[in-house]
Amino acid sequence: MLMASAFCDQERSVSHRCGRAIMATGWTRDGCDGTGGASRHGHAIRIMIADDHALVRMGIGSLVTGMRDASLCGEADSSTTLMPLLERQLPDILVTDLMMPGGDHGDGVAMVAGLRRRYPALKIIVLTMLVNPAVLRLVLDTGVHGLLLKCIARRQLALALRVVAAGGTFVDRSVRSAVCAASGDGAPWWQSGLDRLSRREREVLLLCLRGLSVTEIAGLRNRSIKTISQQKVTAFHKLGLGSDRALFEFAEQSGLMQRAR
Repeated sequence: MLMASAFCDQERSVSHRCGRAIMATGWTRDGCDGTGGASRHGHAIRIMIADDHALVRMGIGSLVTGMRDASLCGEADSSTTLMPLLERQLPDILVTDLMMPGGDHGDGVAMVAGLRRRYPALKIIVLTMLVNPAVLRLVLDTGVHGLLLKCIARRQLALALRVVAAGGTFVDRSVRSAVCAASGDGAPWWQSGLDRLSRREREVLLLCLRGLSVTEIAGLRNRSIKTISQQKVTAFHKLGLGSDRALFEFAEQSGLMQRAR
């Protein structure tokens, strides 16, 4: 699990220590040796892309091929095509979308966590359009090496690739802000949101996921509407959720939806 202080300090350290060498000479596989030209192991950093949108793959591919000491070793449009590619040639860095529906091996947090378990040496950078702080926290909990929103500038992705290739982690400032802001109850943001819920708050969310309204839950549990409403609001606050749609999104990614069924 990535802790806030750990990845922020590491990002600053790697950027400060390696910045000039990286920007001047391309980037190396295991660190910044300042030798320029080739990496420490004498080969270009191999980067693979996984995204279900062809234009996104094209854009990232263009960035990679335009960087020194980097080579594009494969593209996938789903987990179905990604897994065989990884079996044939494991890249140094995988840049992957989070949501690629329809693949044989799933997508989302479950896919990323599975990749981390199966290929522990693989460095993973996740790009996503999701801004749900609870889901972003789940992604960070898998131990990915980078997490960025797709609205970032091209140069930010280039920097992320360089930092991760140098052995660091890179988390987009917007992601850090969203996740930290969601932890308004004073608990560390890296603590699992579900662990911070009371028994009754969790119960209310599960019933909401089954389609019950606040009024229906109040009648079912013999509590006041005000009490149920407050428990729902508190649970949303602890998880960093702003709407029922965000709750369902989080529930799908965290496995909470299975418990509600």
